[in-house]
Amino acid sequence: MSEITASRVISLVNSFIPQSTRTATSHEDILSDLGIDSLTTINILLAGSTEFRLDLTRLDSTVRIPVSIGDLMELMMTLHA
Repeated sequence: MSEITASRVISLVNSFIPQSTRTATSHEDILSDLGIDSLTTINILLAGSTEFRLDLTRLDSTVRIPVSIGDLMELMMTLHA
């Protein structure tokens, strides 16, 4: 089972960042500042579902929308199967 760590989530997020923007370096980085919109966030979660074995069926019960990489990491840890 793959462990969810800040460096692995940052690496995953960086793979979705448009080339024209800066790269993510911290769990405090704001997703929208990195050029990541809601659709891209969903795509990151889909990619994370494979890499980290996330149970996306539990996504419906999540009320909080991730704003930062730290929020995204928390969400992934909540969804970790």
